[in-house]
Amino acid sequence: MGLDSLKYIQEIYNRQRRLTGQYMRKLENQIGRYQTWHPDASISYDFFPIIFSSEEETLNYQKALAEQDIYARRYFYPSLNQYLPYVDADKMPVSEDIAKRVLCLPLYYNLKFDEVDMICSTILEAHKYVRIGA
Repeated sequence: MGLDSLKYIQEIYNRQRRLTGQYMRKLENQIGRYQTWHPDASISYDFFPIIFSSEEETLNYQKALAEQDIYARRYFYPSLNQYLPYVDADKMPVSEDIAKRVLCLPLYYNLKFDEVDMICSTILEAHKYVRIGA
C-alpha cells in the first residue's frame, strides 16, 4: 500500500505545502510561534505545529478547537525522553518544556482550504479569551 502511494507523493506534498501556507497567512504573527528551518533543510509538511507560551494556553486552545469539533493534537507529548521505555529518562529541559507547549493543527491531504480558514477563525476567536485566561 505504501509503495503504491509513492506515485502520489509529489501531489500530496504540494497540497500540504499550500495548506501550510494558508495557515501561515491566516495566523502568522497573531498567535504562538512556528518552527523555523535551516535554509538548506527540506520540510515534509506533515504537521502544522504551533508553540504556545505555556501548557495551560496550549490546552485552552485545544479545548476551544474541540468545542468546534476540530481535533488538534499534542506533538511528541510527553517529551520522548520521558516516554520511551527503552530510553533512559535523562533530563532534557528544553525538549520537556516545548513538548508541553506544542499543538498540531489538522493537516492532511483531503483538508479543504475553507476548513483551514474556519480552523484559523476559531483559533483567532479563541485568542480573545485564551490569552486572558477566561
